Amino acid sequence: MSDGSIPEDDPPLTEQPWLAQDLDDRRLAKAVSPTDVAEPAASGAYQLVVLGGGATGLVVAASAASLGARVALVERTALGGDCLLTGCVPSKALLAAARRAHAVRTAGAYGVQLQGGFQVDFAAVMQRMRRVRADMAPVDSVERFTGLGVDVYQGHGRFVARDRLEVGYRTLQFRSAVLATGGRASVPPIPGLHDIPFHTHASIFNLRTLPSSLMILGAGAIGCELAQAFARFGSRVVLVERGPRVLPSLDPEAALLLTRALESDGVRVLTDATVERFSPTSSGFEAVLSGADAAVSATTLLLAVGREPVVGGLGLEKAGVQTHPERGVWVDEFLRTTNPRIWAAGDCAMPHHFTHVADATARIAVQNALFPKQRSASDLVIPSCVYTDPEVGRVGRGLAELRDEAIPFEVLSVDFHDVDRARLDGRVRGFARVYVRAGTDRILGAVVTGVGAGELMGTLSLAVTHEIGLEKFSTTVFPYPTRAEVLRKLGDAWRRRQLTSEAQKALSIWFRLRS
Repeated sequence: MSDGSIPEDDPPLTEQPWLAQDLDDRRLAKAVSPTDVAEPAASGAYQLVVLGGGATGLVVAASAASLGARVALVERTALGGDCLLTGCVPSKALLAAARRAHAVRTAGAYGVQLQGGFQVDFAAVMQRMRRVRADMAPVDSVERFTGLGVDVYQGHGRFVARDRLEVGYRTLQFRSAVLATGGRASVPPIPGLHDIPFHTHASIFNLRTLPSSLMILGAGAIGCELAQAFARFGSRVVLVERGPRVLPSLDPEAALLLTRALESDGVRVLTDATVERFSPTSSGFEAVLSGADAAVSATTLLLAVGREPVVGGLGLEKAGVQTHPERGVWVDEFLRTTNPRIWAAGDCAMPHHFTHVADATARIAVQNALFPKQRSASDLVIPSCVYTDPEVGRVGRGLAELRDEAIPFEVLSVDFHDVDRARLDGRVRGFARVYVRAGTDRILGAVVTGVGAGELMGTLSLAVTHEIGLEKFSTTVFPYPTRAEVLRKLGDAWRRRQLTSEAQKALSIWFRLRS
């Protein structure tokens, strides 16, 4: 079986996030950033020009082309963007391997004994990730989009007027345009940081050797997911968060449950801790922390402190497009920028940096850019999920938002310990909780923590979006035994609350009369 290497005389790749000497990464690059494709011949105005070939831009371009519009797609590095190259795809492939390592390590609890132990082959884990990523790349490939009728321009796009964009020596004129330039990892201004090597999500998946020790700065989704994964592979992991808890924007009880899970996997979690400075050492680096009153040493550093929009160097001022350095491109509820010809969607303009938000806003942007009837993005209900073990999912309003908005609400919770499938699987950690408008069964928000929480969020998102109340859950037949039964149990809990003392008295009289 090949180890993924290529002959040294093969011309090296010049762009990240792939390894120049890897066969699977070569397949990836050939699909999403080919060097042997002729550039389209620009002539006449395009009905739509899309700047950025990540998740947002690809949906916009494919949708517009399928409707018959003449479309140009401009991408500087590679089609696919963060999701394919450095985000969802590689991270979830890594998490899949980490789950299996954990399953093997805990198999004894199920009566499965491993003679002689086991080991994680990290190089093979990463090679599988690169193979899976390359296998998925054709969906985002230049060849596919060219076949859809899209003119793909590989190069740096820059606006030179309100209706023109320059790519290399070519100028593309457009009736409408969509900005889909995405975001990038934030790099905080910490003294000494640039004196040591560090990774962001854009480079961490190029590792071939398991770090003996790893410090992760930031306990959001990326930080928590990768902290748990690398700990399960065998790294000594320290997770540093300046806030009071991990996942600071999510449910406090869910955050506490996840913290305990991370610690049980061997992750050292430091909250209310800020890095004052970094210093290089012979084996890696040392970080001096305030708040934790300690210094942390490690061989490898991963920055996971958030993302910032990519808006610089695009000539947006010449296009009349206003931006904010932290919030990105200014858009109205219809995703239109300050230039009425130009719309923006995805990470460069939206506060929620998720692939499903990129997809949803792309669909709105392409409709509004091509047709007079405008669709608003303000009513989108955005679910989210952190794919740790246990997973943490959320949709709609959270507890703090409901209190801030002074909305009367009631809380219903069901622990997975009360769900038969969870007990049979031996995975009872977690709960499902919904917030309903007081006096009704309308779901205002929900949080689920546990195995497979992400798979339940689609149903809850449907319920919040279309105002499907808890009573419908109670009267729906769910297959047994499944973890989804937790939703029916929430519905049952709501129905039990409707049995007021007056209703119970009436029922008592009814049954006495029939006895």
